[in-house]
Amino acid sequence: GSRGGFFARKEYHPLPSLPNRLVLQQRREHHPEPSSPFDWLRNKVAQMEWEAYVTLAVIASFLIVLVFEKGPPDLVILSSLTFLWAVGIIETRSFLKGFSSSGLATVGALFVVVKGVDSSGVVDRSLTFLLGRGGSLFWSRMRICFALFFISGFFNNTPLVAMVIPIVRDWCRSRDVAPSLMLLPLDYATVLG
Repeated sequence: GSRGGFFARKEYHPLPSLPNRLVLQQRREHHPEPSSPFDWLRNKVAQMEWEAYVTLAVIASFLIVLVFEKGPPDLVILSSLTFLWAVGIIETRSFLKGFSSSGLATVGALFVVVKGVDSSGVVDRSLTFLLGRGGSLFWSRMRICFALFFISGFFNNTPLVAMVIPIVRDWCRSRDVAPSLMLLPLDYATVLG
């Protein structure tokens, strides 16, 4: 006998029924298949409003300025955001919402503290000592990473990395070493700490 319920044998139809075929044909007429992979993108771009074009232009120029280091990142970000607000793409409430974040205020206050510590010269001398005057790049990297691993347990990572980057970058340039060889491990050590 035949089993009912979930285990019942389903009949297989290789072609959809007539009403389903008509629905599929109507869909194809109203939404033709794209002839190339870029047709979908071209259709989406054609449907965009002016706000989307302006936003894409601002993002592109923002990234170009940051990549080629034509201006300070904080000024570039703030001016891009202000421009989008001035032309009416971002509402005032959204524009100001990010500045009211307690996390942003905390990081901002820590930048003030870090600037005070940095201006004392203690950090510069300490990092120069940790990096060393000569020797192996490996051991210099290990010393600075272990130090930042432990320090980041007591300080916020963002101001700590912001304080260390210029010193490490100058040290790398003076030794003709790619800064990424030091900065990437340094960043990971800070995050893990």
